[in-house]
Amino acid sequence: APVAAPVPAPASAPATPSAPAPLSTSASAPPASAATNPVPEVGKEPPQELNAELVYAALVAEVALQRGDYEAAFEHFLSAAELAQAPSLAERAVRSALNAERSASARQALELWTRLEPDAPKAHQLSAFLALEADDRATALASLQRVVELGGVPGQGYLQAAQILGQLPKASDRLAMMRELVARLDADHDPDAQFALATLAAAAGDDEAAAQLAERASSLRPGWTDPQLFLVRLLVSREQPEQALAVLERYISQAPDEPELKLMKAQLHMDADQSEQALAVFDELLEQAPDRPDVLFAAAVLALDIEDMEAARRYLEALRRLGERPSDVAFLLAQVEEQADNPEAALALYAEVRGQNRTNAQVRIAQLYAKNGDIERARELFQQLRDQYPGQTAAFYLIEGEMLRSQDLDQQALAVYDLALGKEPDNADLLYARAMLAVGMGQVASLERDLRRILVADP
Repeated sequence: APVAAPVPAPASAPATPSAPAPLSTSASAPPASAATNPVPEVGKEPPQELNAELVYAALVAEVALQRGDYEAAFEHFLSAAELAQAPSLAERAVRSALNAERSASARQALELWTRLEPDAPKAHQLSAFLALEADDRATALASLQRVVELGGVPGQGYLQAAQILGQLPKASDRLAMMRELVARLDADHDPDAQFALATLAAAAGDDEAAAQLAERASSLRPGWTDPQLFLVRLLVSREQPEQALAVLERYISQAPDEPELKLMKAQLHMDADQSEQALAVFDELLEQAPDRPDVLFAAAVLALDIEDMEAARRYLEALRRLGERPSDVAFLLAQVEEQADNPEAALALYAEVRGQNRTNAQVRIAQLYAKNGDIERARELFQQLRDQYPGQTAAFYLIEGEMLRSQDLDQQALAVYDLALGKEPDNADLLYARAMLAVGMGQVASLERDLRRILVADP
């Protein structure tokens, strides 16, 4: 049976109920334009006079940056920024200082940047980061407040604040500072603030608070699936799958057409080995959106896993009509044809397979040849595979030997193992395969010899 694929991930929900990763401040790779164009960037306010001093400072900064001399780059970018009154150059001074691990210099350049561009979100993000690094909580909170206020997309500011707080080593400190920030912004009724608190509470191990905050965020913005899915995952992580399903059913009853909730329901059923129930949920989703490729593919793999070949064929043929994942679909549909005893159709489909499943498809073609009596052609294909993939030679010998054994061609299988072991005499898998063949052939001496060699090689 094929390996089951994971259910499609909900589009917007966090993957796990944990704190976001810290914000990256690396400036080791400057923008491509900066690396290739030495003309100074002057942001929205170009200098009134492009004088020689400004051009010199900008050129020296660019050369220093390209040579990895971040201290010199900082000094000259800062000089150019002051001369040009350009926030973009001030930003580059900040990032050069960070690369040089000069926090004080970075803060100096940040002061200029925020003076030139008071509403620059990135400037306040870096200010908060540096303040936390210096254990200056008051400055950090003031900067985080500006991060939230300048977040742009609704909720983005709180997410960014949580990411920045992620650099604090203690999860309890992250949660405490986020609580201070929410209080400072009077955001008790802001769903984004409550959800950010929920993620940090979960990371701090306060699951009860996390659950309450997620429920509050959901109630403040009805129909918002992010906190709902978060709460379900939180309950699953606490090994409460039945309660998780009950909560999810409540949310689905409030929004019966919400696909992300149903995807989570399918996942819960799959986690509980309730494949038929999961497949039924997939069918509900496909009634709403018949051409959704991710659902069709997950349903197809699940149907194959439980050997519901009729359903698998239906999903795969729908994917084939859509032209989605052609190689994957051909590989799975070929297995359906094999099960239906349609070898010609299976062979044609396996021949279409490209990419990561191509080798497996070629092996299955060889096995089909053998099953249909064309042993010589099957063995030729295995030799071609060994020539194409010399690093997998032993594996192909093993599969070829097993194929010959399945056709009651024990002597030919023995010859294959002998040939393979002549090249890799200490390969434990090959020795074990030959030993098991010897059992069936009544060759006790050969069995004992190979088992002893296995023990010597891997005691």
